Amino acid sequence: MTRKLYWLAFKVGDEYKLSPYRCESRQDAMRHGMEHVLDRELVAVFSEDAGFTVDEMLDLATFMQRPGSVFLRPEE
Repeated sequence: MTRKLYWLAFKVGDEYKLSPYRCESRQDAMRHGMEHVLDRELVAVFSEDAGFTVDEMLDLATFMQRPGSVFLRPEE
């Protein structure tokens, strides 16, 4: 598999910041953001394929469902 660029959006206080991360899947990017970056709250993960600008990603991060949210989990 190839490593793609993902943008991890974090909430830091009242601000939102982006951090680039290269990995094989969106799940790997989410795991990294939730398990290895402990001083920030992961709020969104964007793939480079989405085509959003930095400003668009920061704007979307303010109201997207958080990764791992019960609203995003498949029904059992």
